[in-house]
Amino acid sequence: MSIDLHVSDLLCPLSNDWDLEKVRAALPHYEDEIRSLITSSAPSRDRFAWLPDKPGLYTTRSGFRVGMNLLRGPEMQTTPQDPATHSPFDWLKNIWNIHTAPKIKNFLWRVARKAIPVSENLASRGITPFFCNSCGGIEDDLHVSLHCAAQPLEGPQ
Repeated sequence: MSIDLHVSDLLCPLSNDWDLEKVRAALPHYEDEIRSLITSSAPSRDRFAWLPDKPGLYTTRSGFRVGMNLLRGPEMQTTPQDPATHSPFDWLKNIWNIHTAPKIKNFLWRVARKAIPVSENLASRGITPFFCNSCGGIEDDLHVSLHCAAQPLEGPQ
């Protein structure tokens, strides 16, 4: 399989449907999944897509949500009944072991180190705190990333 393979290489140029012979030759293990995908009726250029976001666009918010969901996974949770087999999650150490994109790891590390320039963090450095310009609430890391009522959780629609 070529590293330069594009979706358009697997489509019939006239009908814009899957060319199943090409799919079988290039990606035989994924044939069923590919066949289940409906192709567009209008041809368009290939592009990269961030799968956790419906429009396919990466945002800090969607990256943060993916990271938080990974942290909530069973391998990251502790069980108080059996402290010998599980250790607490150490943010600054274990962020780098999460299976996600490097920019998400970097963002989570910056949040854990309070290095995101929101008013709560700026106030701790002697800069006059301010409120969220969108909703007037106290601006902190979680407010900006997840809780601001004026910002939609899902990004652009």
